[in-house]
Amino acid sequence: LVLGDQGAFQPPEHGGITAISKTLISLLHERGITIMTGAPVRSADAKSTGGFWLTLDNEETLECDRLIMAGGGLLANRCQAISSAFGHTVVRPVPSIFDLHTRDERILKAHGVCMEHTRLADDSGAVASGCVTLEPWGLGGPAIGELTARAAESMCDRSYAFRLRVDWI
Repeated sequence: LVLGDQGAFQPPEHGGITAISKTLISLLHERGITIMTGAPVRSADAKSTGGFWLTLDNEETLECDRLIMAGGGLLANRCQAISSAFGHTVVRPVPSIFDLHTRDERILKAHGVCMEHTRLADDSGAVASGCVTLEPWGLGGPAIGELTARAAESMCDRSYAFRLRVDWI
């Protein structure tokens, strides 16, 4: 992985996002943290002494100190119900932290260029600054990730069609 100036990991040229996932999983395992995938949680109950009891779809019961849930797709409603039962407010899930696609040939022809210092603003008022990479499909990099995270709901509400101002400083 490559750690950029903004403190964000970028996948190596030939490793893709899989390299980030594998590195994160390795770091968590080194610290004694167990990650379970493909184990849908049916219910979660808080223990009076702290931690949680989890019941999986296969009826297995697990005890854990902390619980992080990432439920999308078919399990989104179940995760929202479990979170709400613990008193959390669940907001509408929308995609965030994504690259931006464009039809602007000036950007598309310059793919492979990395601009270390940029300022970005979309027409909703969201701003970000930092490194932007010109990709074969548009714009990516830490600053684009920051902008899309901040403006995710607004961008979704506008069907991802918006104006973007880029200052190449």
